Amino acid sequence: FTTLAVGFTSLAAPLSAQPAADAKTYKVAIVTTNRAGNVGDTELGALEDYVTGKVTNLGVQVISAETMMNAVGNMEPNAQKAKLDVEMSQATSAIRLAQTLGADYLMQVTLTGFDSNTRNVDAYGVKQANEERVVRVTYKILDGVSGASLAADTVRSAKTFQQTAQASEDRSS
Repeated sequence: FTTLAVGFTSLAAPLSAQPAADAKTYKVAIVTTNRAGNVGDTELGALEDYVTGKVTNLGVQVISAETMMNAVGNMEPNAQKAKLDVEMSQATSAIRLAQTLGADYLMQVTLTGFDSNTRNVDAYGVKQANEERVVRVTYKILDGVSGASLAADTVRSAKTFQQTAQASEDRSS
């Protein structure tokens, strides 16, 4: 996801594009979801952290999903986390919560796909396997009052690992 986060620099442009005389600081509430299956469930927190870091470095204040969940939990002490996750995945609830927390915008970041393909090559007596991993993430920036979409895009990142009998790469990152 480190490579992927670099592509998110463009997503903050609508948030940080302002005249120099305008000193207003914008707040954005961030919600991350996974539509890529079980493959990315454990990485959603890291994805949120990468995006938060990039957007914060551009001068935008970010309200994390964890902060939003804690706020809802404080309003509804008997609420269960799974139920809150379901409610937060619905744009209306997330926008209402963003309004409650004083956010100007809501940023929805979605892990939309993860593919891993292996291509075996036998050339000039050298056998190798090239494994390509591709992750796709979409984002939407919504107006904090109306919920209207202001900007959206898809970010794609790919990395190829080349393996031979004599050489291999660590694929843990």
